[in-house]
Amino acid sequence: MSRRKLNTTQLAVVLAIMTLMSKLLGFTRELFLANYFGATAITDAYTMSLSIPSNLLSGIMGAAGTAFLPVYSRKMEDEGRDQADLFTSQIMNMLLAITAVITVIGWIFAVPLVKVFAPGFTPETVALTAYYMRVAFIFVFFAAISQILEAYLNYRGIFIPEYFFNYAQNVVIIGFIITSAKLNMPKMLIYGITIGWFIIAAGKFFLAKKAGYKYKASLSFSEPIKEIVELAVPVFIGNSAIEINSLIDRVLASNLVEGSVSALNYGSLFSAMFTGLTVSVFVAIIYPRLTQAFSKNDLEKIGDISERGINLVALIMVPCTMGAIVYANPAIQVVYERGAFNGAATELTAAAFLFYSIGMTFTATRTLLDKVFYSVCDTKTPVMCSVIGVVVNIVLNLILVRFMAHAGLALATSISQVVSALLEYALFRKKHPEITLLKSKRKLVKIFIFSAISVAVSYAFYHFVGGMVFMPRTVLLGLAVIVAVAVYFVFLVVNKFDELSLIKDIFSRNQD
Repeated sequence: MSRRKLNTTQLAVVLAIMTLMSKLLGFTRELFLANYFGATAITDAYTMSLSIPSNLLSGIMGAAGTAFLPVYSRKMEDEGRDQADLFTSQIMNMLLAITAVITVIGWIFAVPLVKVFAPGFTPETVALTAYYMRVAFIFVFFAAISQILEAYLNYRGIFIPEYFFNYAQNVVIIGFIITSAKLNMPKMLIYGITIGWFIIAAGKFFLAKKAGYKYKASLSFSEPIKEIVELAVPVFIGNSAIEINSLIDRVLASNLVEGSVSALNYGSLFSAMFTGLTVSVFVAIIYPRLTQAFSKNDLEKIGDISERGINLVALIMVPCTMGAIVYANPAIQVVYERGAFNGAATELTAAAFLFYSIGMTFTATRTLLDKVFYSVCDTKTPVMCSVIGVVVNIVLNLILVRFMAHAGLALATSISQVVSALLEYALFRKKHPEITLLKSKRKLVKIFIFSAISVAVSYAFYHFVGGMVFMPRTVLLGLAVIVAVAVYFVFLVVNKFDELSLIKDIFSRNQD
């Protein structure tokens, strides 16, 4: 492998690790929120107030950020730096104009919007949510700037410094959580995320200026702007589908017992931590290899890399899923139950986490399959699968919430992920029969069996030792996890799973 290729892979790993650090810090932020405010009307209001502007605008901003880069690259090559910078300014200004209009509407109609999206909230909670939401709309300005500047910096080869501004945002939010709790001023809570986004936007603008960017106060709907709109539409639909799934869960949860919205949020975040901490590094390594194989029209290699990736995702996520289902309640107790987060909050959150966990393997598989589709220049199929997943989620939400309350909403989300992942796999096989994603499913069956045995041994150990020896539940749960990992690893080594070599590749200087 060339020196340049090695550096690219190592950079992907470094960025993945920094992303994981950001996720951990973000999760720590939620732990502070749970500790000081529990699962209450305050956290329900806070969560919903962030969801409404996010769902209204994140699809637009995410799509613009994704579509910006190829058009900017062509402008840079064809017309030079000045015109490319002008185009960057025009895109940012257009996003700011859109967000300004939506923000004004949000400020004026804050209370009606809350009543629409959270029909089950009490008048007091509606008032607090509306207050939070008016402040939250301000951070959308900074988020819009951040989306474009991030793509600009990535084009310039600047990746790592911007992560430190993300870390600073989380530290600021944690500071406001603690301060608002100590002063008994819950309205202060929302200012942390707004100031945090300002820090991110200002930091990225500083980095861009340092890299030579020149801002211009120009607004134009020229041909490149129209092209970005066309490119962004599929991404916008896909992003919006994901946001709609989350928003629908919260809307229905607002009609349930107090704390249901927060419980869904905590359970979802904890579930996402498993996916983020175990899969993102490997996806970061696999995706560059997929794109390189496609550029050489090496379809066999695309299939081999994809199969290795799918097996690796299953290798990690199947035991994590089984373990999360078995240990849902003690895990939530260990992670969240302290301060204002009491036993009732644990019960609500554990139920949500358990049913979100069912879909974890398929969520991770979808993450990989999306990359496989993107590597062969197909962005529309994943979007279509996302839309179908939303429809499935809505239908199941309306059915399951009647029988299982907020746990039914989590289960509906998991089932929709299962449907979307299987549909993506089936459609890829149909549209690209020349690429074999899985030559054999025997390995997946072995993974399922080994995972089940490992978790069963661990669970037996947890109850046997817990009944014989008194120890802190954190220590007991940690030992049970170690037992499961040890048994599982022995199975993999004895059966010579070659996917384990990919873990070695991270530290190897001789990668393929």
